[in-house]
Amino acid sequence: MNHKNIELLEKVQHGEVYFPVQLYRPFLDDYNRILLDHWHRHFEISYIMSGNAVYTINFQDYQVHEGDIIIMAPECLHSGKAIPGIYSENITILFDPSILETLQFDSCTSNYIAPLINNDIIISSYIKNARMNAKLIVDTIFQIATVIQEKSICYELQIKSLIYQLLYHLYNQGFAKASHSSEFDKHASDQV
Repeated sequence: MNHKNIELLEKVQHGEVYFPVQLYRPFLDDYNRILLDHWHRHFEISYIMSGNAVYTINFQDYQVHEGDIIIMAPECLHSGKAIPGIYSENITILFDPSILETLQFDSCTSNYIAPLINNDIIISSYIKNARMNAKLIVDTIFQIATVIQEKSICYELQIKSLIYQLLYHLYNQGFAKASHSSEFDKHASDQV
């Protein structure tokens, strides 16, 4: 959703200026109850490590549970709130989709990367029981998190390749499509 309420634009630098990729481990509980409404130009994907919480993505509420995934496309409005008495923790990856741009315009850019950068993508905001329904996506999230934490030599190349892999799995498993595509994969619509 392209609402562009500038007052809700998150003004945080995620990652480094020349490599805008960031790993977070956000949590919600009785003391940290609310993640306020905000949006950013980054793609955000969170795997629910433990607990339950309620996330609102583009005005749609999702009660998430351990093992679920929530996805926030660039510029989508989102927030979260704790369920009283329940601790919830996520592993969250944010990245600026512009890091995937190339100098050579090709079919990958045209069909997959440009729609993401231009916010011309339809993406499932919620993948229920992702350990069963989207295991490759979960595995890739964990691989990205590990590489970010370890920051070994050439880690940026590895992270970038894993982000491409993440997008491949989202598109291939029907959880994402360019909005000009003819139909949304039945598998993805069954999952939301």
